[in-house]
Amino acid sequence: MEICQRCNKREAITVIGGRKLCEYCARDEIIKRVRREIYDSKQFSYNDKVAIIIEEEFGPLSALLKFIIDKACYKCKLIIDEVKVNVQKDNINDIIWNMIIEAEKLQHKIKVLPFTSDFLLSYLIYSISSQDSNYLSFAKVMTIFNNNIFFIPLYSTSINELKGFAEIKLRWRDEMFNKIYEWTLSYLQENYELFHTFHSSIKLFQGKTCKLCNAFINEGEYCQRCNKILASLSRPY
Repeated sequence: MEICQRCNKREAITVIGGRKLCEYCARDEIIKRVRREIYDSKQFSYNDKVAIIIEEEFGPLSALLKFIIDKACYKCKLIIDEVKVNVQKDNINDIIWNMIIEAEKLQHKIKVLPFTSDFLLSYLIYSISSQDSNYLSFAKVMTIFNNNIFFIPLYSTSINELKGFAEIKLRWRDEMFNKIYEWTLSYLQENYELFHTFHSSIKLFQGKTCKLCNAFINEGEYCQRCNKILASLSRPY
């Protein structure tokens, strides 16, 4: 049995920041990490309304995100709501697009996206092989556009690092993305820190963004999804 390298008392169950930690120390480290992101952002205030945007495939993360944010910003007394988005399509970009568009309709000050670092790393690989517009523009802790504040508290946290809270398994309807995601988790199982090394690669995608959903685009003002909505004379607002 390996002992936690922080408390030196309990059995270690995961690795965070290069240290093998027990359940209790792992929880504390993640909460401290999110607390630091919240206070560094300078966007949270007392009694703010926060919406956690959840699509079915991200469902297992909903209650956990609410718990972590509430604990991380306990002095704020945030009003945290779960907002479910129902998406009929399988494509991961369609899912993200719907989450963004639905979030923009909300009056909540902060919109939380449930993206983990392993999801974002898999999405980076997926986007390289796809000709579709992509949402790597959201691959950072805080994104502000169109008077919306999007917060990704688990941007630097992988599913494996959440073992102190629960064993979480995610599966995606988009078969191509699901294969990449499963490969990423298995290949990096023993190299947890690699989930934090993809951040600089995302800079390669920086450029123009869609005026409605903030997706990276090659030309024009809107991505193909927003263009389709606008062409039908039925704007998503």
